[in-house]
Amino acid sequence: MNVIRLFMWGYQDSFWIEAKLAAEKVFNQLDSDFKPQVFLLGILSEDLEERYPVCFEPEECGLQEEWFTEIQEQAKHYEAIDEERHYFHSHPLSQEKHEQHLKLKALRKALLEILNSHNSVSTNYEVFCSYPILVSGYRVFVVLKLNEACYQKYYALNTTHLRRDKIPTSLIDAVILEYFAACQRALMLPNPGAGLKTLEREPTEIINLAGRFLMYTPALKSEAGNNIASYTLFEDCNTISSLTYEGAEGRGKIILAPPNHPNVSIDILFAKPVAFKNFGAVRKLLELCGHRESLIADSTSIYGLGYVSGTYDVRYENLFQINFTRQHSWELVHAQHTMMRVKYRQANIPSSVINETKFRTDAGRIFPNIEPKQIEALLELIVAATKQKHGALVIIAEDAEQEATRLANESTVIQPIPLTPELMSLVTAIDGAVLVSPDATCFAIGVILDGRATPKGNPARGARYNSAIRYVESQNQSLAIVVSEDGGVNLIPNLMPQIRKSELIRHIEIIGEVHTSEKRDRIAYYASEEWLRSHQFYLSKEQCDKLNMMMREITRGFLRESGWGIEHNDLQPHEDMNESYFMIED
Repeated sequence: MNVIRLFMWGYQDSFWIEAKLAAEKVFNQLDSDFKPQVFLLGILSEDLEERYPVCFEPEECGLQEEWFTEIQEQAKHYEAIDEERHYFHSHPLSQEKHEQHLKLKALRKALLEILNSHNSVSTNYEVFCSYPILVSGYRVFVVLKLNEACYQKYYALNTTHLRRDKIPTSLIDAVILEYFAACQRALMLPNPGAGLKTLEREPTEIINLAGRFLMYTPALKSEAGNNIASYTLFEDCNTISSLTYEGAEGRGKIILAPPNHPNVSIDILFAKPVAFKNFGAVRKLLELCGHRESLIADSTSIYGLGYVSGTYDVRYENLFQINFTRQHSWELVHAQHTMMRVKYRQANIPSSVINETKFRTDAGRIFPNIEPKQIEALLELIVAATKQKHGALVIIAEDAEQEATRLANESTVIQPIPLTPELMSLVTAIDGAVLVSPDATCFAIGVILDGRATPKGNPARGARYNSAIRYVESQNQSLAIVVSEDGGVNLIPNLMPQIRKSELIRHIEIIGEVHTSEKRDRIAYYASEEWLRSHQFYLSKEQCDKLNMMMREITRGFLRESGWGIEHNDLQPHEDMNESYFMIED
């Protein structure tokens, strides 16, 4: 039985586990380098006897109770200097709600200041926290930490508020707010954490809601944001991008800016603006767009055709561009920075066309003798190949010269030549693969690949992808880079990242300790159990069998103790797992 010393309510540990897992799923879907950390912090709000003034969940999150002894005084100071204290509402209930908001806002600001003042919390991390929700006499905050380097590498606006309204500065900012909103709704439920699914939103739903929220920013900045139609801009763009015109997919640009913007030149002014909701008409108008010309709009309607001129002062943050890149795909851009990409109605942050870190790591694992400068040269070539509109296929093989001879009847063999990005753009212009060695020497182009049939193929993917799968499965020390027509890039083989074997053993040992202990620590168990399930690939058959036995018995113990436990399918070993997936440790 798990004993909670810093007690707020009976299911606080369960709620924390779910909030933690939800954050990992949401932010890892955006970028696996975010490394989110979550903990709960409660400030006693009512005069309750024998209750701690400050509580944390988990208790081992690195916080110290004495840090927060002055938090109420700090909050009163921030409330006293808040400019919004001068705002008054004529209705008593509205005024009461406003005053309560100021108190919670000040308490949140004081908490963030305390957390950021301690290096043990904030070093290498950006710290965020929700507004508090009252639970069993405590003002409960959800605190989120994200890897600072990962957070800072993405572009964000500077303006956070407009006409007292909070507006998101980036998709990540919007995702944080939507994640907190989901947590706050869950904390309002009776006994939060008591059910098996406390947070109602799925990760993709949270991210899409964030995308919808992010589009409020250009809507409000175009000075038509007081119209409720502007708040459907995300859905409007999804619908427009899905349409074709005379069988052709839509490509074009829409500039969102206030009327008479100094950097918007209008060539054609429509006598009657075309509403965004008139999807077919907007799709037809996209045909007018050229290299320079864009449709000119506020957030509700298209009113002209023109272009961006002069030098835009980015400080104003009031000139945005929506690019329709192909059917079902569009993006939001500000000052040449892509803020969000949407594909098949799923929002995501902009990322490199190819995961450069993964390419470097995988190339080094597949070709042990390759030099770092050779990897960088190959990476430049792959980036050039990704610019082919019809896609491309590049095969890097240790025995590329011999393979060129073997496949001579199904390829164009050339005199060996060191490739440059310019040459790569040329040789990928024809169908077939480009065959190169790890030192970036090309031996053949237009290669038709062979290979044995494999169950790893994907019938939903095209011939280029499946032929690369068959070839790599038949060859040793080869790496295929598949560039699809929609710009996506796949590495084959798609190697799982290396992990520390010691960390795997540590989580297995924690499960073993819980299994043999008379007092079963639910928090330690579920944290390690979730980690092992997400790293199931690295487990051997013997480890899976042992863990499955222990987990079944632990779950039965939880059911006897409290009447609830979470059952999962058995862990299964993976046929591709071997010792090369473990890092070399001292």
